[in-house]
Amino acid sequence: MLEPLLERAKHALTSSVETLIGRGVVAVPFLIALGFATAALTIKLIEMWGAALGCLAIALLYFVASLLAAAFFLGRESRKEQEYAAAQKEAEQSFSVAGLLQTDPLALLSSLGTAVSVLRMLGRNTSLLLMVLVVGIHLWARSEATSNAAQGAP
Repeated sequence: MLEPLLERAKHALTSSVETLIGRGVVAVPFLIALGFATAALTIKLIEMWGAALGCLAIALLYFVASLLAAAFFLGRESRKEQEYAAAQKEAEQSFSVAGLLQTDPLALLSSLGTAVSVLRMLGRNTSLLLMVLVVGIHLWARSEATSNAAQGAP
């Protein structure tokens, strides 16, 4: 009686695990290559700009990449939630003038969903952003003072 249901669940679980393993097999070499590329870029930036500014540039690169990834994934999640909410609301509403007026602002809000989710993420990480900014300004000012002292010294 429950055997067909258990077989379907077993098949679904097996295919999900196989998909995750396939993605992991592809992702691991990519991440290793990304690590080596980052190391090479870090060495080159340190040679060009010095240790502090080179590492700060790499940190900034990772920060921008994480912001782009967060905007992409948060936007995708918010679009799914908004589509589900809109479909549910549409099912509940009748086709009247009031229903059409209520649907139009939702379309405007869904186009702003990605920007709102990014702003929400930045709001949660304000202290981290300020800390990175203060450390960057401190290192920049320190490198400027060091270069000025080296130029002024006989």
